[in-house]
Amino acid sequence: MHLDAITHRFGDFVAINDVQLAINAGELIALLGPSGCGKSTLLRIVSGFVRQTQGRVLFDGERVDHLPPNRRGVGIVFQSYALFPHMTVRQNVAYGLEAHHWPRDRIAPRVEEMLGLVHMRPYADRLPRQLSGGQQQRVALARCLAVDPKILMLDEPFGALDKNLRLDMQIEVKRLQREYGINLMPGRILGGDASGTDVALAGGVVRACPASLERGANVVVSVRPEQLRVQAEGRCGQLAGTVKMVMPLGPQVIYDVEIADGTAVKISQSRDAGARQFESGSTIHFAPASAASCRIFPAQTPS
Repeated sequence: MHLDAITHRFGDFVAINDVQLAINAGELIALLGPSGCGKSTLLRIVSGFVRQTQGRVLFDGERVDHLPPNRRGVGIVFQSYALFPHMTVRQNVAYGLEAHHWPRDRIAPRVEEMLGLVHMRPYADRLPRQLSGGQQQRVALARCLAVDPKILMLDEPFGALDKNLRLDMQIEVKRLQREYGINLMPGRILGGDASGTDVALAGGVVRACPASLERGANVVVSVRPEQLRVQAEGRCGQLAGTVKMVMPLGPQVIYDVEIADGTAVKISQSRDAGARQFESGSTIHFAPASAASCRIFPAQTPS
């Protein structure tokens, strides 16, 4: 995401003045400042609820200023969490999927996946008033993450929590970023059958889950970092890229890889004694663990 010279005025009052900000895929950024300095206004500009007076909002190099909030691919969690009080936890998480017109047979499994991600399955049938503040925040996060947002924004997410719960939720958000983070790669459908779909990407060809899309259709492929496997060079159905950064994280090592078209891909690999370790600047070959781990979405084209 790139914010280019964003300025916003409320009458004669300048709320935001010439903000320049570039955020790369996978980054976790905090906006700090006193009350009234424009933090929430900036988030609303990015999400499309407020139209800036001057400047440009770009996602992946494309302007999105003309797009309404529901077409920008932004998830936002407000300080109040904004859960529907008459809906259960499960219904709250499903709401966004229904609003995005997901097929009914895909909604229930997706809701269960998201509830598992935020450790809220045991509370799926409860109403928001029956939850703690931290539990409500987890539900709000699950509702946002369910629709695969390009950007997740939290508006003062910890302000209503006590000190101990605030620390727990800070750790939780970081865990979600690490576990949920996907890599989005543009591609083109080559063909497929009931067992899977072949997709051409800049770094090679991969086998993805079955999709009812026509040959030649432009798509976006998403794979979680832990579902990518480093492979020996020369195997079929693999991608190649250049390691830009190596990040050891406990028993895992995260490779920030750039494929041929400049798309950034993150690979999570176990730091086993026998596993080859790559250095920044080296070439790495990798592939999805299975076709089922590769999800395909039609490429969005601005109107």
